Amino acid sequence: MYKLAREPLRDLCAKTIQFVKNTLTSESFINTHKKSPSDFTRKRSLPFYTTVVFLMNQLRSSLQNELDIFFKQINKTDVPEREVTASALCQARQKLKHQAFIELNHGVSRHFYQCYSYKTWHGLRLLAFDGSTVKIPRSDDCWDYFGKSVPLSWDSHPLARVSQCFDVLNHITLDARIESLSIGERELALTHCDYIGTGDLVLLDRGYPAFWLFSLILRKKNAHICARVSANKMALAQQFLASGRKEQILELKAPTHNAQETCLGLNVPPLPIPLRFIRIDLKDTPETEILVTSLLDSTRYTHDLFEDLYHNRWPIEEDYKLLKCRIEIENFTGKSAESVKQDFFARVFMC
Repeated sequence: MYKLAREPLRDLCAKTIQFVKNTLTSESFINTHKKSPSDFTRKRSLPFYTTVVFLMNQLRSSLQNELDIFFKQINKTDVPEREVTASALCQARQKLKHQAFIELNHGVSRHFYQCYSYKTWHGLRLLAFDGSTVKIPRSDDCWDYFGKSVPLSWDSHPLARVSQCFDVLNHITLDARIESLSIGERELALTHCDYIGTGDLVLLDRGYPAFWLFSLILRKKNAHICARVSANKMALAQQFLASGRKEQILELKAPTHNAQETCLGLNVPPLPIPLRFIRIDLKDTPETEILVTSLLDSTRYTHDLFEDLYHNRWPIEEDYKLLKCRIEIENFTGKSAESVKQDFFARVFMC
């Protein structure tokens, strides 16, 4: 019985691996993601496919040692052989665009939802937006691209802001970004919205609530939201908290002219948004959590569902821990901004 249940999953995994191989050997994919038409045209030890696959490995030791072990596995020899030098790899990766790993991740994500039975919450795909920071190498190129963090000291590293759109029930990264620290989490969330739509419920932490972002998700993407809000930063939330009610439907209006202008710039009408405010009295603590959601049907989505629903965000926090501690995403193999992006997106894909 176990074998019968395992074989279809094995076949699906084989199809996924074949999908990756087909993508990486596709002439159109290669032509799109090499920097020059003349790149990767000669027969060498590091063609496009091999370069990409090598960078997808969890590289922890010196590049030369990793290369020797990698080619030992490819050539099935008993001991590591010096077939490719670290210098040759550096030259090969300069011909590669980091967008190859982004497109690969997006393609495999689509493949997952098309081929696998995936988990949902009351029929909705449960997504979370969340950001973090990572230390990147000290180099002029990284300082120039990602910016300088404050305060600086003699051993300071530049910091980059990273962000993900993450399926918290299926542990799939639909979209990831790494940018300058000067770019905020809400701005990066804007790019994630390209990967959401009808049938999605987006979980947002306290740093995200904004009228224009709510409007974009609800009206342009036809998705739902559940966000934690602060009574100190939202007048309606303060009003709701003072009422003592467990839940209430209120209309959120554009708070400023800038919010209206931002909506219009996104081709979203800045009309009032009906939202359901929900009070959660946390156990073992005097703290009260205020959630807002576009799920207005209190019969279908009862009050008692929402404490656990919001806490479903936790897997995205665990994913950052996995990336930083086990995948060692801050152990970059190059010092240019482009190599940092290659490493970041390759490891997000492999994670």
